[in-house]
Amino acid sequence: MSSLFRTAASSSAATASDLSKDVTLSSPPEDSISALSWSSAANFLAVGSWDSKVRIYDITQNQTGEGRAAIDFNAPVLTCEWSKDGKKVAGGSADKTVKLLDLAANGAPAQQVAAHDGPVRSLRFFEAPSTNAPMLVTGSWDKTVKYWDLRSATAVATLQCQDRVYSVDVKDKLLVIGTAERGIHIVDLNNPTTFFATRESPLKQQTRVVSCFIDGTGYAVGSIEGRCGFQYIAQKDENRNFAFRCHRDQAKNNNVDVYSVNAISFHPIHGTFSTAGSDGTFHFWDKDAKSRLKGYNNVGGPISATAFNKDGTIFSYAVSYDWSKGLFRRVLTGFEHDNTILFLVQATSMAAEASRPLLLPQNRKLRHLQGIYFRNLTLSRPRGRTIDDAALNKSPQKLEALREPQLHHAQSSGDLRPPKLRRRSSNWAGASPGLRQKKLEDVIDSRTADTFFTLHCVGQDEPVYISEVVDKAMNPSFRFFDLSGLGPAVTRLDTAIITIWVKRDDFTPLIEEEVNLQTLQFIGSLESHPFPPNCILFHLIDGIYTIDLASKPPKPKPSPSLPTSSYNALMRLSNLDESIQDALATREELASQINAILKDTPVDESPQAREEAALASRYLSSERKLLKQSIRRRSELKASISARRKAIESGNEIQARALDDINHAQDKLSHCRTLLASTTIEIHQQRRRICEELLAIFPIEPTSSPLLFTICSLPLPNSHFDDGDEDTISAALGYVARVVDMLQYYLSVPLPYPITAYGSRSIINDYISQLQDNQRTFPLYNKGTLRFRFEYGVFLLNKDIETLAESQGLKVLDIRQTLPNLKYLLYVCSAGTSELPARKAGGVKGLLMVGSAGRSWDTGSVSSRRGSTDSGVASGVGDQIRKALENGGIDGKGGDKSNDNALGVFGGSHVHSLRTSGLRENVIK
Repeated sequence: MSSLFRTAASSSAATASDLSKDVTLSSPPEDSISALSWSSAANFLAVGSWDSKVRIYDITQNQTGEGRAAIDFNAPVLTCEWSKDGKKVAGGSADKTVKLLDLAANGAPAQQVAAHDGPVRSLRFFEAPSTNAPMLVTGSWDKTVKYWDLRSATAVATLQCQDRVYSVDVKDKLLVIGTAERGIHIVDLNNPTTFFATRESPLKQQTRVVSCFIDGTGYAVGSIEGRCGFQYIAQKDENRNFAFRCHRDQAKNNNVDVYSVNAISFHPIHGTFSTAGSDGTFHFWDKDAKSRLKGYNNVGGPISATAFNKDGTIFSYAVSYDWSKGLFRRVLTGFEHDNTILFLVQATSMAAEASRPLLLPQNRKLRHLQGIYFRNLTLSRPRGRTIDDAALNKSPQKLEALREPQLHHAQSSGDLRPPKLRRRSSNWAGASPGLRQKKLEDVIDSRTADTFFTLHCVGQDEPVYISEVVDKAMNPSFRFFDLSGLGPAVTRLDTAIITIWVKRDDFTPLIEEEVNLQTLQFIGSLESHPFPPNCILFHLIDGIYTIDLASKPPKPKPSPSLPTSSYNALMRLSNLDESIQDALATREELASQINAILKDTPVDESPQAREEAALASRYLSSERKLLKQSIRRRSELKASISARRKAIESGNEIQARALDDINHAQDKLSHCRTLLASTTIEIHQQRRRICEELLAIFPIEPTSSPLLFTICSLPLPNSHFDDGDEDTISAALGYVARVVDMLQYYLSVPLPYPITAYGSRSIINDYISQLQDNQRTFPLYNKGTLRFRFEYGVFLLNKDIETLAESQGLKVLDIRQTLPNLKYLLYVCSAGTSELPARKAGGVKGLLMVGSAGRSWDTGSVSSRRGSTDSGVASGVGDQIRKALENGGIDGKGGDKSNDNALGVFGGSHVHSLRTSGLRENVIK
């Protein structure tokens, strides 16, 4: 629903005004109304609605409205606006386009002039700063604001915003953009391609609407939380920013119903503004006086849009569903099928008026002065008149007194002429129209003139303000002004000199008067006041003042009628009051009698003396108890101090002994550190020697194939065992298992997967993985076992080699290369620049000392180098053992009978055989 309402000047108190005079617009849109806009050329109203149309109504003939034209879109219309000349209207739609209709084009259809990648939410017209060419600015949900040249219908520039654009407004050179997430962008249209400032909304919730002040110094912002905020652009005016609550209802249980502020419209003349919200109410406010001028009751539904016409005499508001509660709530609230209606009401005044001044006289300064009015312009000076009886009033009592014969009448020479006749226009009844028109123009010219005023301050030669010239006016009203930018030397003054200039042949001063703002009389408004000739009125922020009229006493506030008691109840109250008064008198009489008796009776001071003695005795007993407690406490403190002294002496003795022990232990600590270092070096050298011997016992040599090695001349592939002999691979893995198992003891590194070396039937255990206990043992031989268990066992063996390598700081690139990694480990562990240490004498006595015919090895040397004669397995003995093993029986039964001594080192008298029978059968598979 859109409406225009009739309003009169109101007080600052919120009053529920009458809506009965509102006029309904005929033929309203068929769906919710999203925007209203008035033409500046005539009373043409543009209405954008969700039925995908922009309608133009003519309000000039009758205030019910007559349809003039329409613009069709393919989606709901979200905004519409008139051009500056009032002849073109543009609409933005959810179909991402903007169309322009020229009413002066004799019925030409609307043309598309702009487009976005998202719905067009808001648009405004403005003039280019340099060329004054008509321009259009559009804001869209695609997070952009675009400028369009209407002469070519092309986008000349684009601004990328932080989020979706919800509202746009333009005033003079100020462009304000409201976006989602409470973003506010400010643009100076002298430099339209960059943001002048980016701010966060002073309100706490989503921005609904932004609207610029009529002077372009700031903007108002409304949000869904039922609050409005006012922000000034200049940094010097930041202290004037404020926010206030509106469109809220106090619900039950101390809860507050909050409604969205859907529209903020400024009056084009007075600068006051209106707010309308989802609660179905609208209010008029004065931002300078920070007061509400008038409030209206609920109109029956949410108000979605408002607008003033060009001269501010008509206010329109749209009553329609604003989609604040979703589609389903719209059906529940009854807006699904109801036609929306526009109301039109005449607005006579929107000037701020208050019943009493807000400023104290001593607080009125020039910074509060906003405007000057001049009433009843009179160019002729007042003519004096002598005082006589003829000047008396002609009331009946005075006329009766004048008829008395004994009364002497005196008339001055100025009143000797007969009384003047009344003005008559019948003399011109027969005159020509030209003569009558000339006479009328002469009368008008005699009472009107071109007028302006200048404002001066004491001590300054030049005026601080010069107004515009008002042509041919008897009651000129000058434009409002702002003196706050003139500096404190001017704005803090309370006295100024005003000069009124009028033009007959040339401008001459008519009135020059020094005015002290503290002496002005408050009248509130311009209405209902008979002004004297050449009356000067001053508009301050809280209302209108003058120096020629006395201020009217404020009207008393109407007090509500209160319920009263009945006559019988009042009589009972009167009787009760008399009884109370009698009781009070009796009490006073008794009190005076008691006082007289007490005065005549002598005072006995013995009870007081006994009480004082008892009190002194109690004090004495208390002090004695405190004294005993103090003595006992002193004894306890002495004993405690003595005990602490003994403890300190004992502690000092213990600390001295500890220092002696530390001094004695320093030498021992140094010796132990030296011994530890030498022992560490010896351990490392012994490990080098052991690794050298392991390389000699279990030689690992490369073959012709790359990365294929043998251990003890047995080839072992790298995790690919398909082409190799099973027995050979099992034997090679047995050697590897033996070497790895020995290295864990020599290097002091426990293996994560323990190994049990049974030669070619070696096994490895996995106690880490989540397996059943009977499945934790994996074979290192392939024959007679599952293939995957064998491969997993080889993988665990390689992990053990990797663990040993990492303990020595080595990085294994591929754990599948079993022999290369093992050879690399042994090579690094045996590496060093110093000579290998000698091995201590010893070994297996059964191998070294046993022999026939007193045969033994020389043990005189303690060298343990490779090939030395005293090694536990010397090269010669090793060869004999190897040959004996090769010549021995391979059937596991003691070898060939032709060779009685397979191991020749023991002589011929002893027969020894290498038993292998039963090993395969007893190995755990």
